[in-house]
Amino acid sequence: MNDLELWQQLKNGDRTAFKKIYADHIQALYKYGRRFCNDPSLVEDCIQDLFIEIWNKRTTIGNTDSIIRYLLVSLRRKIYRQNKVKNKVELNDQLFPSEDDSFRWPEDDHSDQRKKELQAAIKSLSPNQQEVIYLKYFQGLDYEEISEVLDMKYQSVRNLVYRAMTKLRDQFPIIFLLMLPFIEYNSFSICFCI
Repeated sequence: MNDLELWQQLKNGDRTAFKKIYADHIQALYKYGRRFCNDPSLVEDCIQDLFIEIWNKRTTIGNTDSIIRYLLVSLRRKIYRQNKVKNKVELNDQLFPSEDDSFRWPEDDHSDQRKKELQAAIKSLSPNQQEVIYLKYFQGLDYEEISEVLDMKYQSVRNLVYRAMTKLRDQFPIIFLLMLPFIEYNSFSICFCI
């Protein structure tokens, strides 16, 4: 079942669809919220409020063909409203990337050092670059979805990803190679064709 059909079932009052959406996306939402909010209880409260609002307003909410995009946009807005912070991302760098992310480290005597180097490399990026890298390569969103989540123009998102990947490639070539499993062909070829 695709996202549009699942979302429609939720809108029709199907509790099973609601539970599936919650189960499928709760971990990704929590990880994303913790990227820019250091208060875990605030993130949890915002997620809970988000799902309560979705259920209560299910008959009036719009359609979506990407549930994760809808949820990330809504959570981001909710956290910012709670913090009364406008357009300011405070990334929690110790969580990026973390052990529970889908990033698969090569197992050898240097894997702990590589983790630290990748965290340092990503921390060297601007907060906006860190966020687009997270959304693109750790959440698997496409440029269109990222532009909606961040309320940015499509080309601005592409430029941010390009600059971030170029910086990682230039300053941390070994770390860049560790990220190759996450880099789709187009981004990879763009970064190496400078």
